[in-house]
Amino acid sequence: MDFSSQASETLSDATPVAATPKAAPKSVAQGDGFELPPLWKKVLEGAGNFAETGVEFVSDVASEVVETTPEVVENLKERAGVVSDAASKTSTVFKAVTSPVGKNFLNDILFGSLGSTGGKEVFSQGGLDLMRQLVLDAGILEKGSVTIGKDVYKKLKSDININQTGGTSAGGIVKALAEGDPADEIKLILGQFSAEIDDNNDIIITDRFNYNSFINPLDGKEYNAEQYEAAIEQGNFTQLEVLMSIFSGEPNYKMVRAAGFVLGSKDYKDDARDEGREFKINLGPAS
Repeated sequence: MDFSSQASETLSDATPVAATPKAAPKSVAQGDGFELPPLWKKVLEGAGNFAETGVEFVSDVASEVVETTPEVVENLKERAGVVSDAASKTSTVFKAVTSPVGKNFLNDILFGSLGSTGGKEVFSQGGLDLMRQLVLDAGILEKGSVTIGKDVYKKLKSDININQTGGTSAGGIVKALAEGDPADEIKLILGQFSAEIDDNNDIIITDRFNYNSFINPLDGKEYNAEQYEAAIEQGNFTQLEVLMSIFSGEPNYKMVRAAGFVLGSKDYKDDARDEGREFKINLGPAS
């Protein structure tokens, strides 16, 4: 309800009455010699005259509050700083989640192989330009087709350290993804991939997003997809126990990758069983 509009309507519709002499405000220094602080005297005395001088009163009191209670100002500044810092962190997390890497990770967790084939729209222009440079450097114009292997992780420098035994902290990953380094798109979405020049003379990149292995925090051993399934079936551990162990560990790349393997798509030795989103990226004319 808008009380301010209701009040103005009530006042405007009221029958005019003869003005009555305004009563002098009572002394604010009343009772047993108790003396109110000057600021509160002004509040009470000003309230008596508020109908006539409301705007001036508010302005005057506000000025005196600032002058007489600087700690209030400092407190407000401190609170504003906390809110600003929280907003900044929220903005960073949002940028990371909505980055190409963030959206692809969530797509895999939620949809896996059910997700549509990914193309240019998944990546930033910087990521696409970097892909093109990689395949050109690998000699695709001369060879017609190339494979970008594990050396891509060393070749592409970024703030995210990909290491199954630790790696960059979760906070560091969020910060890096929010900043949008194209190298992270290649390393964390494609990794190793293939490219060829098709009949239309376009460079086509093909890949599948999935995980080939992870280090199980319960026993410290590395498992591929087949080994992990077998261990679950044999009752060595349950998936819930694995997940609880993953999320109780240090938040870093190792945790993110392990969670991605368990909850997301897996790469099997039998290609027919492979899970995960497929990519077909047309980088345009080879020359």
